[in-house]
Formats: sequence, structure tokens, C-alpha cells
Amino acid sequence: MAWFVKQFTRSSPVIPTQLSPLTKPSLRAPFYCTSRPNSSTIMSKFTLRWGILATGGIAEAFARDLWPNPECRGVKDIEHTVVAAASSSSADRANAFLKEVRAADSAKAYGSYKELVADPNVDIIYVATPHSHHYQNVMLCLEAGKNVLCEKAFTTNAKQTELLIKKAKEKNLFLMEAVWTRYFPLSIYVRDTIKSGKIGPVSKTYADLSMSMSPETTF
Repeated sequence: MAWFVKQFTRSSPVIPTQLSPLTKPSLRAPFYCTSRPNSSTIMSKFTLRWGILATGGIAEAFARDLWPNPECRGVKDIEHTVVAAASSSSADRANAFLKEVRAADSAKAYGSYKELVADPNVDIIYVATPHSHHYQNVMLCLEAGKNVLCEKAFTTNAKQTELLIKKAKEKNLFLMEAVWTRYFPLSIYVRDTIKSGKIGPVSKTYADLSMSMSPETTF
């Protein structure tokens, strides 16, 4: 939908070049990557420190996906870690979330989003609240100087998106909607094929996203 991309240093927080949404892989690790980073190479890598805003099922899935070794998808200069999480209901719920996703014992649990965005050890915040709350939650992060990856749908209207992009540019921050399907090899192939003109002008498209779900356990 919309994002503002920037490469930065720790003093201006850091997102390596691997996170460019136009050419690089998704932030979500492939499900088949199960190895952890090699201890002999960790010191040469940059550690991206995540804060998780909201503690529902989607946030849990995302946080778990940060653990696989990025080298599984050809990224060698970065590793991810969850350093904090916040629940709008209580710090206890945030703490339970951190334990569930196997965050380090040093990870901070907060009972409010304002506390999370004020944490100086957080480089980037993943927002996984209901769609209706995305605008206010993302704006809170940006105003606090935090880079943001926000779940889809990004906002509830175009005006909100425009305001968030404007704020991100003013603050020189990374802002992105978490449309991970954009980086599927098939998606890249389709875009490249259309751009090449091989199939001529495209006037209409049809697309489906399917996944395996059990009626007994999913609903």
C-alpha cells in the first residue's frame, strides 16, 4: 500500500539494505528455515531489535518467524531479536506473550503502548492491532521516533496513509505495510513478466491466497 524506505545506522536506528521492499526478500522467514544463526558469525552481523505492539495470534506468528536464521534466505548481515512487547490490557499478558515466543529473559513487557515506544532499546515496532487502530498506533510509534512495520490493511482510508507517510518522511523513518506476498518468487515473476511486455497490456487480474486450515481447530 505505502511505505517510506530508509537505510540507517544505530544512532538513527538501523535497517540494512536487505529490507528494501522493491527488490529484497520479505521480513517473514520461510517456514522451512529452522536453524539459528551460527555463533561464530553473530558478532559480524547487525542485530535488529524488535518491539511487538499487540499480543494476539498474528503478532505471535510474526515474532516466532523472526527466529529462523536469515541466512536460509540469503541474508548474511543481520539477525533479529524481540526485545519488548506491549499489551493494551496488562504487562502480565505481554510477559506471557514474550515467554510464548521464546524471547530472551531480558525482553521487556509493557502494559501500555506508550511505554513500548519510549523504550530506547527498540529499533523497529511491529504493529498488529485491529485495522481500526492502525493509524493511531503507527502515528504513536512514528512520533516517538520508531521505525514501523504495520500489518495489513495498513489504514482504513487513503488520508490516514498519506498522513503516516508524511510523518515518516519528516522523521526520516522506515514505514512499511506487511504485505509479505509481495516478495514471493511467483509474485516477482508475475511483475517482471508484465513489465517486460511479453504478455501485452494487462487490463484485468484475478488472484487468490489459500492456506490449509482445520475447521475443528481454526474456527
